[in-house]
Amino acid sequence: MQQIPVASTEVLLVSFDLSHGEDKNICIVGKKDGDKGAITIVNAFEGQKAVDIFKLLTTVQTKQEEKKEE
Repeated sequence: MQQIPVASTEVLLVSFDLSHGEDKNICIVGKKDGDKGAITIVNAFEGQKAVDIFKLLTTVQTKQEEKKEE
């Protein structure tokens, strides 16, 4: 498996399409290339994995909940 180089200050763009049924859910991760505005796809996830990533990125945890997990 190859890792795409991403600088620690670089912005990643995440896009979800969860509207076409469970088997067709998709999450796409990209990054902007320089000043030209082109986007390079870094990774893509399908199905339940896309849903799991969506939930992970959009669920807010309170400080109390974070302490319980430790």
